[in-house]
Order: sequence, then structure tokens, then C-alpha cells
Amino acid sequence: MSHLEIPVVSVEKAKGFDSLHIFAVEALRDYRKSLAKNQSSREQLERYHELADSKKLNFAKHRRLRAWLKLNELQSEKYAPSQLNDAIERSDKEVEITTDRLSGELDTFREKHLKKYSPMAKQRFQELVFANGMPSAVMEEYQRGGAESIVDWLAQETPGGEGGATDEQLAQLLEWNIEKTEEIAQNPEIIRTLTKDYFDNIQQATDDGRLHPDWRQETARVDEVVIGDIFDLRFVGHNDKVRGGSYSSEHKNLVVWPYEPGDEPLSPHIFGHEMTHSMGGVGRGWMNEAFTEKFASIIDGYDPVDSEFATYQDGQDVLDSLVQNAPEKLTYFDISEHYIGDDKEKNEEEVRKLFKRAYRGYDVLGTAIEIGEAVAPGTVINGTEKETDMVSAIHHAVTEIMLPVFQMIKESNIHPTTAARGLKDLADKQTNQTDRLMYVHCAQMFANKEDINV
Repeated sequence: MSHLEIPVVSVEKAKGFDSLHIFAVEALRDYRKSLAKNQSSREQLERYHELADSKKLNFAKHRRLRAWLKLNELQSEKYAPSQLNDAIERSDKEVEITTDRLSGELDTFREKHLKKYSPMAKQRFQELVFANGMPSAVMEEYQRGGAESIVDWLAQETPGGEGGATDEQLAQLLEWNIEKTEEIAQNPEIIRTLTKDYFDNIQQATDDGRLHPDWRQETARVDEVVIGDIFDLRFVGHNDKVRGGSYSSEHKNLVVWPYEPGDEPLSPHIFGHEMTHSMGGVGRGWMNEAFTEKFASIIDGYDPVDSEFATYQDGQDVLDSLVQNAPEKLTYFDISEHYIGDDKEKNEEEVRKLFKRAYRGYDVLGTAIEIGEAVAPGTVINGTEKETDMVSAIHHAVTEIMLPVFQMIKESNIHPTTAARGLKDLADKQTNQTDRLMYVHCAQMFANKEDINV
């Protein structure tokens, strides 16, 4: 499959999505179907009585009425009014059931989704729905209610819309959102253009010697590009961290949210970052994100060390510090050879070897990884304060401990084992557990230098 043939689908049709608002929209559609069926049933019953009263009830001539009777499991020769009324009662019960289901789904959506929005996410969501043309009827009701935040208005359940959105108003906005994703998926010019530009830029980067030539033959592991929805917490600012795209290696889909106000609804760089994830990767969360940002910047035509994009900045700074201060030459071109491919663990092993050779036997990248795992075991890239603290600790260990000691060894001819003992002594004096762990792991690295041929 050509990269330009990657299917573009709405969030409702994507693989692996289990979203609360999609359940609510499905419940709304079931409710409307049952309501329409009920209305049709009543119309047919009324027609039956009208014809019966006028003594014109000839089933041979009234095909729609025969069809309705059959649909409701009634025989045309047994058209007693009681049977017809029973069918109406069944239809009424169906409307009642679907109404209750819709109300339950919307209550769940309010509790488990809307009430999680931070103040920043509320403000961002409001700007996005206004900019993307939310239904005018819902807009008018919101403005009439006088609520400061549309998220707060939607999250309330006040009968009649006095101070809060009704079930129907919330459901209408959710359905509008789903329909908007479908509209974009049916007219995916923006996605096609960004995809073509991305792979054209890879070709240029390899021609210029900024990326390893193997990138030309690498295939993006994307089975579908998913048009995400405006309600998604990741997009509006989960933990006050906004994401414009997301890649899932499990489902092999790339989710984008092309709703930003202005002339560029979807950032080419964000699209490129997520597409770069699909080309390969390097092991751990923070390091994988930092390397991905580096190569996405190269593909965009920027100097990887002087890019204007500050995403995952501490992680990028760790890599830049290690690359720029290596005793032996090390470049992002060298590393790019080992980023591509679907075996991230193998890629990480090869990249660690590159850094170890550049640092003449010291496992600097492995030590950075170990510090992260020691400071915050099991932490992944999820925008939490714990993750930020972990990467900050790695950054501090590399720039304030590891690299200064390398400089001392170089300038003062200190033996590595002496440096290791000094770091161990400093570790014993630390009262903060994170600081102690940083010194301990740095000490172990200098004590365990490997003899390798550079």
C-alpha cells in the first residue's frame, strides 16, 4: 500500500477505540430510531382506525398497513384493535428503554469525561468548538443560560436547560462532533498533503546526508489515519498538556485532531512527529519521544540541536548534551540508522552501543535510563508531574554530575575509579533520595568502564 493510500477514517470507525462519547452517540441514534418507529406505528394505527371507521379497510390495497402489521408480528386477518394497541405499547416501551439508555450514557459521559477537564482544558475546548462551528441552536441555548464555561454547562443536568444543558443538547453536540470527524475523513486532502510532504522531506533529508539512506526504504506502520474528536482529553489538554496527535503501535493507527483555529488546523510538525513514531523508535518512553522529536525536526529541515520545537525539552537536552560532549564524534545521522524498524528494544541496544563507543566504554545512555527507572519506576510518557520529575532528574544527573566528572577526568587526569569513589562518598552525604540515586548510578558507571575499540 502506498503511503498516499493509507485510509483516513473517523473516530467512530477506527480500530481499537472505546470512547464514552461514541457510546452516547450510539444511544442517541438508537433512541431516535425507536422514536421514529413509534411515530410510524402511531400513524399506521391512526390510519387503520380511519379506514375501519369508513369501512374501507381493504388489506389488498393497503400495502404499507400490511407491511406494518407484519413488522409488528400481526396477521392481516387478525387486525383486532387490541392487537394493534399492544404493538403500540411495545413500541412505547422501546422508546422508554432507549431513552433511559441515552440518559445513562450521557450521565456517564458527564461524570467520567466532562468533569475531568482542567480550567485550561475548559477554555481550550470552548475556543475550539466556537471556531469549528458548533450547532447554532446549542450555542444559543448556552448563551441564554449565562454559564461562564460551556463545559460546565454541558456537565450539568438541569431540567429544561435552566443553567445547564439538557440531554438532547449534549447529545446534539456529541453527534455534531462525530459528523464533523466523518466529514473530514470523507475529504482528507489535508492528510494526503501532509503525508506526501512528509515522505518528500525524508527523501530530501537522505539526499542531503542528514538522515541515513535506509530511511528511504522504510515503511510507515500505519493502517489508518484517524480523525479524532474535539472532546478528546488528550487534545483539549489532559493534565494541562495538549497533544495534537497520537500514534498507537498496537493498533497501527495515527490519530490527529485537525481543529486548531486559523489557517493551519493541523500542525505539519505534529503530524510528522507522530508519523515518525510509526517509522521506528528507541525503547523507553522519554528517550523514544526525545529521539522522535529530533528526527521529526530533521525531516522538517531544522538543525536537530537548534530546532524551534520545544516538545519534550528536557529529554532533548539530555540527548544534545551527550551528543555534543562525546569524546569521539557522534551525530544524529549516525543514530538515525538505528531508529528505524519495528524492534525498539534492539534499536535501543544499538544506540546504547553507539554512545558507549563515543564515550570510550562508558555506558552513558544506559546510565541515564537506569536513573530514570530508579527515580520513578514504571513511569511512562503521560504528561504527569511524576514523569516531569523523572526526566528532570535524568537531565540534572547528565549535565550537573556526569559530564562535569568527564571534564575533570580529562583536564586533571583523574582515574575513573577515583572519580567513582568520590561520587559514592557524595551519594552517602545526600539527604534527598533522588539526589542519592543520581550519584550512585553515576558512580557505578565510572567504576564499570568497559575496554572497547573505538
